Amino acid sequence: MTRPLLFPRPRRVEWTDGYAPLAAPVTEHADPTLRPQGYRLAVRPEGIELGHADEAGRRYGRQTLGQLTTDAGVACAEIDDHPDLVVRGHMLDISRDRVPTRPTLERLVERLAACRYNHLQLYTEHTFAYAAHPAVWAEASPMTPDDMRWLDRLCAEHGVELAANQNTFGHMERWLRHDAYRHRAESTDGFERMGARLPSQSFAPTPDNAAFALELVREQVATVTSRRVNVGCDEVFELGTGQSAAEVAQRGKAAVFVDHLRRIVEPLLADGLEVQFWADMLEADIDVARDLAEAGAVAVIWGYAAPMDVDPDDIDLSGLPEEVREIAENYLRYAARGFGPRLENFAESAFRTWVAPGTSGWNSFVGRHHNARANIEDAVEAAVAHGVEGMLNTEWGDNGHMQPPFATLPALAYGGAAGWCLATNGDISDADLCAAVDHHLVLDAGGTLAEAQVALATVEDTLGLPSMNGAAFFYSWVASGFAPPEPTAIDGAALGAAIEQIDGAERALDRARPAAVDGEQLVIETRLSAALVRHGLKRLAHRSGRSDETAADLTAEVGELRERFRECWLARSRPGGLDDSLAKMTVP
Repeated sequence: MTRPLLFPRPRRVEWTDGYAPLAAPVTEHADPTLRPQGYRLAVRPEGIELGHADEAGRRYGRQTLGQLTTDAGVACAEIDDHPDLVVRGHMLDISRDRVPTRPTLERLVERLAACRYNHLQLYTEHTFAYAAHPAVWAEASPMTPDDMRWLDRLCAEHGVELAANQNTFGHMERWLRHDAYRHRAESTDGFERMGARLPSQSFAPTPDNAAFALELVREQVATVTSRRVNVGCDEVFELGTGQSAAEVAQRGKAAVFVDHLRRIVEPLLADGLEVQFWADMLEADIDVARDLAEAGAVAVIWGYAAPMDVDPDDIDLSGLPEEVREIAENYLRYAARGFGPRLENFAESAFRTWVAPGTSGWNSFVGRHHNARANIEDAVEAAVAHGVEGMLNTEWGDNGHMQPPFATLPALAYGGAAGWCLATNGDISDADLCAAVDHHLVLDAGGTLAEAQVALATVEDTLGLPSMNGAAFFYSWVASGFAPPEPTAIDGAALGAAIEQIDGAERALDRARPAAVDGEQLVIETRLSAALVRHGLKRLAHRSGRSDETAADLTAEVGELRERFRECWLARSRPGGLDDSLAKMTVP
């Protein structure tokens, strides 16, 4: 008999011969011997038994039972299953221009639940309709309180917790550009970073600014039932360059940073909330925040690159400019080593921790699939080894959020499955992963949509041009702050192979027949992603003198791609932010 395709793969499956009738009785019972969210399923010709640890276990057991159901009956098997990580979360960036429509969020929640995610956060800087601050979100098409309450109910129906997420320190440039809020900036006239003059991005670490940020957090928390909240506070690059310069010079960045963090975290803890924050600003001096660890704050350790294959200590950075060298040294000291050493570092301080890998969709149009897999696997493996409670698999929108909502669906599915049981899902082949995505998430009878997505998401590997936090074909024509590769680094044979890979992905799309509610749109968006990558490769070819196309030809193509991009955006996402995203598509 052909075995049904189970996803995520259960921890233990023992197949037996035969089928139970489709109308076979199902006996369900609570089983206190099972681990949280666990279930035990026995399908026999005479009937079906489902033991479950709790309501989540019942939900997951029923999900597996549905996957065992075929036209011939319910395939007989004995299955024992429970998760590695108690919380398997996803975080979607809704602040880098793209705010999803309600139908798009509905599809997301359905797919998260199918992949055994049980937690969701919407990363927010300015895209919530704060009652007293319409000037900040007026053109952003934000999530309203009603949107959040609707999404909270929808998530609950699918066994997913929706938690509030509001940045409160860095990444606040969408606030600080307005005259009414500019006085809150660390550096009201902007600051220097990596040789460029940048507008202010961070609140000054003052009691008044902390109280202001706390109001924003509480306003969003009031719209959801979860008692978890993420207050951000990552990448406060500007700290010490303006209002806090004297204090930082006297006490150090970490101490000043933690003062601001305390002013936000401690009142929220007093409100009875579990408070998460991004851990990057503390990695060099964790002890300065030991009191927050003891109070129960959760440090979310993020990193979005696969661990390096070489010893970071062997890399010579002496030729880099001082500021760039400092950034590179921090990266090599922490992120390049993977999650394990970083978790060990925080464990010594008694911090509760989560891990945050990523789907690698940003700065790429299509994702970077193999980087995402290795990154997620490393995060989950380290989390399991250190008894970490939760994972937050992230989908950022850096530089215009140009990847469509489900471009990284295979990576998203892999994250949920790996977080459920790494032993049975961690080494799943790309072919089997794609089959699961096509069968369970997009209902593709052709069985090729996910294959096309992964083919596009591995063009970066074929091209062989390593780039920081993104793909070279993206940086070749999207305004991002990252320079495209030097012409001498571009290999003609690799370019040709990459274009052939796109051709193959488009042929796979021709055979795709996804029956999901958004199936037609999935194909349209994936075709657009292929075209965006192809244009980036053309830019690289032009840059290296390997193309007959003129700058005028490429400029005309940009105009066409912008129109297609606009149509796809409006089919899935709200209009606010669209023009800002389109403006990043440069012409030669």
